[in-house]
Amino acid sequence: MPPSTGVLVVEDEPIIALDMSCELRLAGWGVVGPALSLDHARRLLLNEGFRVALLDVNVGDETSFDFARACRSEGIAVIFMTGYSRAILPEDLADSVLLRKPVQMSELRAALAG
Repeated sequence: MPPSTGVLVVEDEPIIALDMSCELRLAGWGVVGPALSLDHARRLLLNEGFRVALLDVNVGDETSFDFARACRSEGIAVIFMTGYSRAILPEDLADSVLLRKPVQMSELRAALAG
């Protein structure tokens, strides 16, 4: 995908969210958010255009799995970030890209390019 493609960043740790957003912008990617909650992410899904959702698995007291399904139903690619193994993903999302935290920008750029 071209660097100008919009990427939604959903991460409940503000420093991580801002750092990731800044790094993506410096690399030429269009960034939507960051969303620090799934409620905010849902509003952005309704009102903003983006092609990729970069999702922390655990956002506050929720997982981002239902939000990932909503994104996929809109044709939006999903990339998960977590400290857990791939086994945490539900069966219907098991084919998603999963990046292990702490996420290295080189890995993120490769996932976005794929």
